[in-house]
Amino acid sequence: MANKAIRLIAILCVLMSGVPAFGQNVADYKARIEKLKARNDIRYGEASASTLDGAKERAIEDMTLKIKSVVKSGASLNLNNSADGAGGEDFSSNYERNTFATIENLKVIYYEENNPKTKETEYTCFVYITEEDYKKIQQDRHDEELDLINSGMELERDVNIAGALRYYNWAHTVIMAFNDTDLKVDVNGRQQTAYSWLAQKIEAIMSNLKFEIDENSVTDFGSGSDKYSVTVKATYDGYPVSSLDVSYDNTEAMQSSMANDGKLILSYPALDGLKSLTFNIQYSYAADARNQKGIIEAAYSGMSADQRLNLSCSRKEIPFKYNAGKNKAKRTSLDSSNGKVFAQSVLPDVKPERDAIDRSQVAAPTNMTVAESCIERMRSVETALKTKKYEPVHDLFTPEGWKIFSLLTSKSKISVTGKADYNIEETPLFLRGTAIPIKVSRGGHGVSERLVFRFDKGTGKINSVAFALTHRAESDIFRDGATWQLDSRYSILTFMEDYQTAFHTQDLSYIQKIFSDNAIIITGKFTNNDSGHFEDDVLQSRGARHGKRVIYKTQTKSEYLKNLENCFRKNKWTHIDFEDTMMSKISTGNLIDNDVMWIELKQTWTSSGYCDTGFLALQINLVPEGGSKINVRTWTPNFVDIDELKERFPVDVF
Repeated sequence: MANKAIRLIAILCVLMSGVPAFGQNVADYKARIEKLKARNDIRYGEASASTLDGAKERAIEDMTLKIKSVVKSGASLNLNNSADGAGGEDFSSNYERNTFATIENLKVIYYEENNPKTKETEYTCFVYITEEDYKKIQQDRHDEELDLINSGMELERDVNIAGALRYYNWAHTVIMAFNDTDLKVDVNGRQQTAYSWLAQKIEAIMSNLKFEIDENSVTDFGSGSDKYSVTVKATYDGYPVSSLDVSYDNTEAMQSSMANDGKLILSYPALDGLKSLTFNIQYSYAADARNQKGIIEAAYSGMSADQRLNLSCSRKEIPFKYNAGKNKAKRTSLDSSNGKVFAQSVLPDVKPERDAIDRSQVAAPTNMTVAESCIERMRSVETALKTKKYEPVHDLFTPEGWKIFSLLTSKSKISVTGKADYNIEETPLFLRGTAIPIKVSRGGHGVSERLVFRFDKGTGKINSVAFALTHRAESDIFRDGATWQLDSRYSILTFMEDYQTAFHTQDLSYIQKIFSDNAIIITGKFTNNDSGHFEDDVLQSRGARHGKRVIYKTQTKSEYLKNLENCFRKNKWTHIDFEDTMMSKISTGNLIDNDVMWIELKQTWTSSGYCDTGFLALQINLVPEGGSKINVRTWTPNFVDIDELKERFPVDVF
């Protein structure tokens, strides 16, 4: 355990202002140190070395082992020696820790003397903090560990298994690294030991995942390196998983895939002789951890590569038998539990979907000839996606629609992964077609999506394409907008589909177009500054939980786009998912346009270099005919009541 704690110490430069200690000698320093050691209201460390820097470093390591924390120590003391060169004291220094906080008032006493054995100068450093400061360190770290656990719980309730496993395992690793095995967590009103509960919870999640292959799960593309795709249904406690990360060997190379809306897509060059589908469920997220700050980064940076690898995944294997002649697979399934019974406290905790709204009647097409024509166009696009020959379908699109389709197919590798479930929905203003199941691969990352189409009602041509929202998010929109006009509901649905798709294609021109020129754009980030500045009282009230500090920044439209461009440049791929959608219209008084509304969604952002979960809130000037604009955009870790947002950002300022 000692070596583990020492490895966790990060080496950063820290400035210290030395306090000369005139008139003191080595004996005085030794006497003072012995008196301090006799006290029971301090935590201390002591060490000797051939250099002052080395002695101070080892002393902090010694204290670190005792306080079970990570201290960022300095590469140089920058202390002024006392007048006689014998030693010195510093009672005013602060040391940053890898836990979003600072150890305040770290005290340092040092002296030098000749070692009688080596006949060389030896430096001794004694460092200490008060018990009050020690308790603050512990409490801050425990709050951050609990925040990781609570984030995992929230994501599990949304059936976001990738996110839940990420945060649960990060919490477990951090607790192990800091030896905080006495930490308690509240689970359904009962106190549980967090370390053991997390280990059981991760195992229980893996055991409660179920996978199924049906007879029509295989798609044969006829040629190409990914000639076949196999769609695996993935459920957790009976609900389709909204996110699950896996890696697998497709017999030629390792591939990664993300399940979405209960579908996991695995691609293979051949299926001959394949008797099982084997894949690894990712749950360590060690690479992501090293891009985080604070205790997560510290815990993982203290591990060897072998240790990180051992935490990386759980192996699953589903029996598989494919009949090439009939292009069908034998129906098989994998129940991971193997009959294992888990304690009640670690059983699945899933928030049931709210009742779905049946829109098949209210949005039924009025002209079946038009509907059949739209379906025929979608079939042609499906063929183009399968053959990778796109020019033959050029004339099926409007110029704007072709631009969007070309961007999507040029930015990503698109594969059709199953039988399309074609359906046409129509309102006075909208003609919408669903849906082609696809796998979208970019930057070595694949994800299951559903491709939806919007048609120009005048020409019947495809005006745009986008990725469908999750079934949960779709249902929420139609439920919360049940009293709205049908066009308003479809307007916000298509707007959010386009918004989500633009972040996958990294389409800055579209994002630039949908923000009004004077939009209020507020971004949030976690900070390690105790005196973090909050720009907004409403957001501040939701800004921190379990000790995490959030600083908000208001950006102009140009600043936001510039930062977003930099983000896209740094990440090979970006992906956002929405859940828990809440909506509310705004009473705009005498304004002509009465479709100004707020929508707030739980957003999971994942990319090649970063991930987070929070709440995205948008005030939108909704124009069903086209040209909707975002007036306000905010992000917070926790949900903010929409009534508070309405009060803080009145519509008449735009």
